[in-house]
Amino acid sequence: MTLVSRFLRGSAFDEDKLTVYLVVPPRPIQRCVYRCGAHFHTEHVLSLYRDATSYGLVYVSGSMCLIATVIAGDDGSLDIQPRSMRRTVLQKKQRKGGQSAQRIGRLRDEMHHNYMTGVLERIQVVFAEHPVVGLVLAGPSVKKEALRKRLTLDVPLLAVLTLSDRLSMEQLKPHLKPVLESHRYRDEATQLKTLFEQTDDVRFVYGTKAVKRALAQRRLETLYVHQRTLDAKQVDVDQLQAYCQLQRTTLVVLHLYNAQAQHFIEGYGGYVGWAWY
Repeated sequence: MTLVSRFLRGSAFDEDKLTVYLVVPPRPIQRCVYRCGAHFHTEHVLSLYRDATSYGLVYVSGSMCLIATVIAGDDGSLDIQPRSMRRTVLQKKQRKGGQSAQRIGRLRDEMHHNYMTGVLERIQVVFAEHPVVGLVLAGPSVKKEALRKRLTLDVPLLAVLTLSDRLSMEQLKPHLKPVLESHRYRDEATQLKTLFEQTDDVRFVYGTKAVKRALAQRRLETLYVHQRTLDAKQVDVDQLQAYCQLQRTTLVVLHLYNAQAQHFIEGYGGYVGWAWY
């Protein structure tokens, strides 16, 4: 929930009033911000209303099956929404039974086969109701590999993660984040790689002062800036976009955070320009 308030100073005939607005965004709020000023600061709230990408997560083990959608926001947040959860107790391997050992083994295999069949049917139903652009399969090695061999979906399988069967939702997020970011911002990864290959070009402009000077002189064809830099310096993206349009410059905001992006932020200050000449 977001709390926005303003103080209205009354006239000689009216009393002072304090107006409070409660805003509930469609996605969970991931940060705490307290600011006072002459106008409303809504950039963090507005980011929660932007388009987000939905991914599928199937976490299967011998005791539980979780089918969920993962909403990846532009601010790097992940919202795991469980769609189906089933707990079960599967028979384990055993050597006892004497002459009935083979029959017990066949019953066990039949139980595991039926369990996987039920999981596959549930996956089809869930992702038909909640479409996703990619799927992540996770869990202990034995169960997830058995499921992967029988999995048939129209969406790409992004990764197969070997994880413990005792992880909470929050503990799953650090494992999911690099996989989802690599898929969602794969075009940005290509841009960064191409950009770093051309650092010796005279049109490559870096350094905050040099980039600002070239932008003011209308020398930049493209301005690359990372979202984390904008957040750290509290820069309004819409105002920067409007200024770049006046300067005939294309603004590219990067969101991917990997080794190259970290070097982009720390080594080049989060701003890189590509000049016309």
